Parts: sequence; structure tokens; C-alpha cells
Amino acid sequence: MCSIKDLKDLSITLNLVDENLLTLQLDGFLDLYNSDLFEHNIGSVLNDWDVNIALDCKGLKYVNSTGFLVLVKVQNKLKEKGKNLYLVDMPEKILEKLDIVGISRFFHHAKTVIDVMNDLSSQK
Repeated sequence: MCSIKDLKDLSITLNLVDENLLTLQLDGFLDLYNSDLFEHNIGSVLNDWDVNIALDCKGLKYVNSTGFLVLVKVQNKLKEKGKNLYLVDMPEKILEKLDIVGISRFFHHAKTVIDVMNDLSSQK
């Protein structure tokens, strides 16, 4: 487990669950003020590891359109590698915003990381 600490108002804790899944626990705000640095850090992860990513969103307090754009970019990069981005335990108010802007359907959703692991094992 390790943390990324350079982001303002957003902490990220990484945990390699197995050879096929990395979780990123998010706590705070994903918005205009930290989305560029978040995207840069996630880009480094995508370059270094060939894994599916589960974003544990339970601690997210706010995501704006800039944050949503970064999530779409991450999803697209993972798709190019044949991998998926899972949004885990997304707060209801943020999930509603995803639905309103019409991008919720582009992501895999799960209640727990175990649900993600079960989904990945069923794809084998």
C-alpha cells in the first residue's frame, strides 16, 4: 500500500490486490484544482502496471465536470489495454451527477472490491 500526497484536497491510497487488480482509495475532492495532477499520477500508474483499476470512491466528497473528464480519459486508456475501470462504492450524490451528464453507463460499477474481483474472475 502506498499513498500519493501531492494533491490538494484529495488523497489517494494505492493497493495492489492481485496481479490483475489495483485499487485506488480516493478521499476528498476531484475537481479543477487537482484534476491535472490526478491525471498525471494515474497516467504513471497506467504506464507502469497492466492491471484493472478499482477506484474506491467512498471517501469522495465532490467531483465536477473536470474530474469526470479525467475519469473518462482513464477509462479510455484502460480500454485500449483491454482493462477496465471500476467505480466502487460511489456516493449517491456523485452517481446522480454521472447519470445526469450521461456518462455513468461508460463505467463498471460495484459496491465492493470483492464484487470487482468476482466480476474479473468470471471473465476468465
